[in-house]
Amino acid sequence: RKKQLSKSLSNLRPHEIDPGEAKSLCILAEPLFDWAYASSKAYFEREDAKLEKEANDIVDAESASLASSQQGSVGCAGQGADSSASGPKLMLSTPDVLFQANTFENVAQSVEVVNSGTTA
Repeated sequence: RKKQLSKSLSNLRPHEIDPGEAKSLCILAEPLFDWAYASSKAYFEREDAKLEKEANDIVDAESASLASSQQGSVGCAGQGADSSASGPKLMLSTPDVLFQANTFENVAQSVEVVNSGTTA
């Protein structure tokens, strides 16, 4: 039976641990839920840091491409340096609007939108 399982065991345990190597092992006792909380928190902090770095890289790339496109359009005839500032700048009266109603009931909400920019 040992010969039959030797290949599987060598895949699971590709090396043998000698008693000399066991001297450097350290065994710690920690409550299970404390360990789970700490390791999960560390994992999610690493994931958040990765996502934040990726988002920053995307923003940096987009701002670099925007800056290069603005530099290319500054030299066009009839356009000044403030041409990138033209266009609509919409401001909402409230950032969040909640629509809540019962079945077969009409609901009305008003939102004010103000354009402080140009229409072109």
